[in-house]
Amino acid sequence: MAIHLIKFIHLVAVLGCFAAIIFTINNAVKGLLNKQKLRQLILILIFLGLIAFITGLLLVHPKGFTFHTPWIQTANYLMSIFVLAILGLLTVHNKNINPKLIIALYASFAILLLLLVHDAVTKSTFLV
Repeated sequence: MAIHLIKFIHLVAVLGCFAAIIFTINNAVKGLLNKQKLRQLILILIFLGLIAFITGLLLVHPKGFTFHTPWIQTANYLMSIFVLAILGLLTVHNKNINPKLIIALYASFAILLLLLVHDAVTKSTFLV
């Protein structure tokens, strides 16, 4: 039963990341994104990203996999890049960032998450 709860939390966190990314892109396109809202969205992404990462790690052994499984290693690398990129965006959020750059960054975050989801669903890396 606990595994199902962890898996549910994991899926909600990943879907929350997608929702926050789409919300940010939508607001950036409409010109409604100010620095305070951007900072809040970045913090939400960091929180949800860390929850998704931690719950994903907790699901590895109970599901019968190891950390040496290629698609799990790739997922961990991509998630690390995702969290580091968002932390990097947090450090420069006070600077005047062009909305087109924000859209490009968040679109790349969405692509990273799609690659992660692909790896989890197909149980193979996106490279294969």
